[in-house]
Amino acid sequence: LLSALSIWELLPTVRKTPSSFALATALGLALMSLTLALDLPTPAAWADSAFYGLATQGIEALRQDNLALARQRFEEAHAHRVGEPDANLATLAHNRALVAYRSKEYERALGLVQEAMPVVARAHGAEGKRSADLLALRGNALQALQRHGEALVAYERAYAMLKPIDPKPEGLDPVRHNLGTLHR
Repeated sequence: LLSALSIWELLPTVRKTPSSFALATALGLALMSLTLALDLPTPAAWADSAFYGLATQGIEALRQDNLALARQRFEEAHAHRVGEPDANLATLAHNRALVAYRSKEYERALGLVQEAMPVVARAHGAEGKRSADLLALRGNALQALQRHGEALVAYERAYAMLKPIDPKPEGLDPVRHNLGTLHR
């Protein structure tokens, strides 16, 4: 836990950061630490900001291709997920699976996709674009594991789901490419 003095020492550094989100996150975490140090109840909104801050840091690390940090932040956010809206949980579940896949942890990615499917379906619909994206990710992991028959089924299902909802034909290109690769 941060002491009141170390929180006060952080403030000048935080004020220099260009991001107001960084300021809000640092202050929220500092206040949460102070509250915990004083043994006061932690308001639910502060717990939510911890989830949001960690998930956002994970997304930024993923964008920078820092997979180890992305995984760490997404796992920490996962620990703070209680009470979060389904849409936030769906995004987190998808990102955890994506990090596993990009880290070449294909079996883990498959497990996380399986875990994410009901969450994404609840938040965005079982036939929605997000569900199709997860199926395509499942296909990618299966293909990497040389399980081509299962990958083909996943890609075909993703393609069938995307075709009626994606207004731009190029949105189907990655799935169409993967299908073509497996049909050769």
